[in-house]
Amino acid sequence: MPRKIALQDGNQLVYDEFGSGEDIIFIHGYISDGQVWNKVKSCWTGNEHILIPTLEGFYLNQAPYSKDSLSTFNLSNHLNSLIELIKSKCTAPVRIVGWSYGASLALLLAIKIPGLIKSVFAYEPGISSFIENSSVLKMIEEDRVDMASSAIQALNKHNHELAIEQVVDGACQKKRIFQSLPENIQKLFLENSMTIPLMFNTKVAPNLRVSNDDIRGISADVTISYGEFARPAYKLVAQETASMIKKAKLEIIPKSYHIVPVQNTDSFVKAIKKSFVEENVN
Repeated sequence: MPRKIALQDGNQLVYDEFGSGEDIIFIHGYISDGQVWNKVKSCWTGNEHILIPTLEGFYLNQAPYSKDSLSTFNLSNHLNSLIELIKSKCTAPVRIVGWSYGASLALLLAIKIPGLIKSVFAYEPGISSFIENSSVLKMIEEDRVDMASSAIQALNKHNHELAIEQVVDGACQKKRIFQSLPENIQKLFLENSMTIPLMFNTKVAPNLRVSNDDIRGISADVTISYGEFARPAYKLVAQETASMIKKAKLEIIPKSYHIVPVQNTDSFVKAIKKSFVEENVN
């Protein structure tokens, strides 16, 4: 049964939890919610206390197409709600696992509250404002335009379901991968179709701007990960990020696309657990 905590801004954070022991928070990405970790939850073994929040503005945290989406779907709310969750329900320092937008949030948490974060496992983060190499940044930006173009076309035609399909296919750089997913996974993404226009709305889309010094100053143990089949934007961001953080490792997950939590779950979990072991050894 999902739990809720009241937030200082008057909203609420919905979360699931299981296990006991060391605290680990899993942060979902765009067009999804806490359900994206269901397969991870089913194959997780160990003595950890896992917390799985659904961020404000996403399906499990409010009624679909709620008018509140516009005001709650922003970076500040998401970061602050996660900090409140850590402070109220965890014994710090905690571990953070983030996927996609959630991976970017994980890195931002390590910057904003360094004393409360023990480690970060960030799979294919999108944050890139700190990259100073202009040629690399140009390749990332060009690839992102290509990745989003079909989804934006569908959105302009007010076809949110097609836009969801195009976002998934585009992020994986593989046509019809969305159609190949099990029905329950497709449903998870489609339930979050209300976030599609918010993703591309410059007034509310999260502004993930951090500096070179911010990234270099991260003190937590960090694993930056991407899939073997990652498209250039995700691969380049991962490589650049890992190269700049002092206590960072780069982990490539074989045979994986951007949607690794639902596509190659066993390998994803193994990579996360491997990062814990290597951290303890080092």
